[in-house]
Amino acid sequence: MPGLNPLRHQLASTSPVHLRGLVVAAAAQGDPTQRLRRVIRAEYRVSDAVLCGSGTEALVLAFETAERLLEAPAGLVLPAFSCFDVAAAAVRFGR
Repeated sequence: MPGLNPLRHQLASTSPVHLRGLVVAAAAQGDPTQRLRRVIRAEYRVSDAVLCGSGTEALVLAFETAERLLEAPAGLVLPAFSCFDVAAAAVRFGR
């Protein structure tokens, strides 16, 4: 996402990403997306990070990844009571 300004987006109140990390990422040199990924990898000591535009997008990505790992079409079982985004992700996934 070229031109992403991480300080123009409101963090969720329970976000595990701290504003300090975003400021460090914004102040560094290079592509802002890559800077943010580096900060997240360092903060959480993981080998890689995937940036998503929304929780729905992240859920769809998780569904697609699970299906690829299973190497077979995956079905979804959803809770009866959940937020709208869970159902929206399932519809977008196509199951």
